[in-house]
Formats: sequence, structure tokens, C-alpha cells
Amino acid sequence: MKNTLPYDKLPTVVYNGIKSHSGNNPLLVKQKLDTPNKKPLNCHINVEKQIEEFGGSLLNGWLLTKKSSLIDGGIWRWTYHSVWLKTHEECYDITKDNHNSRDYSTFVPDNSRKINLKVGITYNDILIIENQELANQYNETGIYNFEVKTGVAYWVLPDLSRIRDTKSYDGKYRLIRPEYPLNSKMLEEQYDLKIVNGKLVSNTGSQDVNSNMLFEFSLNSRS
Repeated sequence: MKNTLPYDKLPTVVYNGIKSHSGNNPLLVKQKLDTPNKKPLNCHINVEKQIEEFGGSLLNGWLLTKKSSLIDGGIWRWTYHSVWLKTHEECYDITKDNHNSRDYSTFVPDNSRKINLKVGITYNDILIIENQELANQYNETGIYNFEVKTGVAYWVLPDLSRIRDTKSYDGKYRLIRPEYPLNSKMLEEQYDLKIVNGKLVSNTGSQDVNSNMLFEFSLNSRS
């Protein structure tokens, strides 16, 4: 594919983990930021608009967060991401990334997962842990019914505070926005929560929030 390069510079345990999760090898994808559709944290909509204006198609996958404070600590975080296929053989990352000042983005195609913005569904970030010390920190919390291991992809909350096993949960989350009323209905039915003035409010008056809800519903897009 034009404008991409194979990328094998990841630590072996991370490379194998993201390949196992996605079913594909990591790539370097050329950035193309001379398009009007490059708004940060808006990749899926950017690519949809790009297709409407210039043709082509969308490719989903996983974008590495190139934040040295995470990587140096053995935390490899990947965000569900869209890139633009200008043609079948020409691929670009058109979304500005404040964590990446380089000409190429580290991206792994994923043919098994697709966004659905018509109903407001996308995917959580994933975390791959490089070193055992960090894995032990998650295990020592005692809140997981599985052993946290290095080199395995886990769904992770934006603040990295909690993870979920990819074997027991598909990673989808629903956007809570006015254009997706069914998602708000599902939030209330499943967790007795509703949105009032942009904030979560419990129908029961409880101040506790089920941690699973934080994975499954979101007021804001995380991509």
C-alpha cells in the first residue's frame, strides 16, 4: 500500500500483543495535514467528511499514542482510529495528533471491528503492558477476576485507572448525545442513570457509578 511502511520497531511483547488483537501487522502511515478535515480528536468524522468531498474510503484500526511519559513507563496505549484510503492503494492519516510531531503515524489496521456513527457506537482504547512490574500493580488491586499479563491487549478507561478483559467484553461504547436518543434510553435502562444539564444523575440518588458503565457509555468521543 502506498504511503505506508512496515513497522517492526515495537518491543516484541507489544508487537505480538497488538498483532494478536487486531489480526494485522503494525504500519507507519503517512500523515496528510493539508486537508480541511484534520480536527484533533475527530478522526472518524474527519474521514467521513473527506470521503464526501474527495472520494475514497475509510480504514479502521489502532493508533499508537506517542506519549513518552506512557511509553517510557511500559504503557502502550492504542486508540480506535480512522485513516483515509484515497484510493485502494493510497492511505493517509489526515487527523492532527498533538502527541505526534512526526511525518508518520503508527497504525494497525483492524478488519474485524467497525464503527457505527449512525447509532453512535465506537470502541474503547486498549492498553498493552510491557513490563511485569506494572502488570503486578493492576493485579495487586484485587478487583479483577483475571490475571493481568504483559503483552496482552486490555480495554482501558481514558485515565488508565481500570481495564477490562477483551475475551469477555467486546469493547464497544455508546455515545450519549442528543442525536443518539436510543443510547440515552439504554443507559437509563441498564444503569438507572440519565443526563441532566450535561451531567450524569442517578435515578436512585446513589453517588456510586458502576465501573462497567464507564466503559460502555460516554458523554464525549474518545477518538
